[in-house]
Amino acid sequence: MTGEPEPISQTARRALEQELTDLRSERETVAATLRDHDPGNAGDQADELQRATGLTRLDDRTARSGGRGTATVTALSAGG
Repeated sequence: MTGEPEPISQTARRALEQELTDLRSERETVAATLRDHDPGNAGDQADELQRATGLTRLDDRTARSGGRGTATVTALSAGG
């Protein structure tokens, strides 16, 4: 083992790219619900807090997914 990322198959690469696309899309959908919104009562504020927490969770998942194979995906994209 050289410490370099292990190559991934084309199928795994496509799955990783699709996961990142899906996560980014879901994040944008959640983020849009938080823009230009005046939270009203305590229930609305709790709902907004829950969506903001969900946004953080999506950011964390995106970072983990991107870090899981970014170097390999980049190398494959470059033909390496």
